[in-house]
Amino acid sequence: MELFVHRPIPEGKKEFISNWGFPDELKSWNWAGHEGEKFMVHVYTRSQRVRLELNGRIVGEQIVEQGKSITATFEVSYEPGTLVAYCYDDGKETASQTLATTGRPAAIRLVADRINIRADRNDLSYVRAEITDSNGNVVPDADNIVVKFEVTGKGKVAGVGSGDPGDMSSFRQPLKKTYMGICLAIIQPEASPGKIGVKATAEGLSQASLVITTE
Repeated sequence: MELFVHRPIPEGKKEFISNWGFPDELKSWNWAGHEGEKFMVHVYTRSQRVRLELNGRIVGEQIVEQGKSITATFEVSYEPGTLVAYCYDDGKETASQTLATTGRPAAIRLVADRINIRADRNDLSYVRAEITDSNGNVVPDADNIVVKFEVTGKGKVAGVGSGDPGDMSSFRQPLKKTYMGICLAIIQPEASPGKIGVKATAEGLSQASLVITTE
């Protein structure tokens, strides 16, 4: 299952989706300034029934017509807190997902897909920089925070990215603005084994570091 929230459409605007397009949906329950406004919440699942709760209150339940649809749609008045979707088959819970309102950006967390790689320039480690609140939750609306990467030892930054389709900045510099609370550095090792230190910093946030071993 997947749980998404449609981004508010600006007043006076309409959303047009092409045959190959997708709605402007986010995995976020951070919508400060939109309290009380109606949001479209979509749950995608192959289960038979979906229940949606906000802060422990049932928003609604829907039957998903098997073979014809995989979507349950709810209209929800925004209030900060926790949004949870539950899926059921034959009365038994099959899956659930939660979106929670986070706190303000407080720190960076580094997550590498691999911390042990070959000492080979054709091998790479993808290191994700996540902007988190004081409780360690990724802040999904933390956009445009400049994260600087510093690499020491037996490697270098081969490239950076964020997934932001509107970002035209260089992917070869050791810094990147976050998009939905995340950006990425691709670490390339030297041909000789050793250690690669990766540090990420951003103004006003606690920094993060990790070590990649090459063999």
